[in-house]
Amino acid sequence: FVARVREAWPWDAHHAYICFLANPQNGDVSAMLGDSPMESPFAQALCSAKYFLVIPNRRQSLYSRLWCVFEAYLALKRGLVIRMPCRPHRSNVLLALTPRCLLFFMGFVLLWWLGD
Repeated sequence: FVARVREAWPWDAHHAYICFLANPQNGDVSAMLGDSPMESPFAQALCSAKYFLVIPNRRQSLYSRLWCVFEAYLALKRGLVIRMPCRPHRSNVLLALTPRCLLFFMGFVLLWWLGD
């Protein structure tokens, strides 16, 4: 989790409200939500945020949880910059590197050939 947060962390961000650490995950949250989810601590934290980090896990889709969908909706509605760490797929890295490696190799051969 920490590595993924660091990967997506904006360089000018100084604070974090981490929902799963701040809000009870398995209990009754109705008292915390009050009459409206828009009055929840998370919604209030988003009012002063510039960024919204989405840190997915491998066990469960974020979008299968209604609260996560609501958080993303609020971030979009407020115009926040939404960041999600992602690792490039191996095939995409190979596609990007192959032409560069080929050019490097051809340049090396050309220099060797001209040097003789």
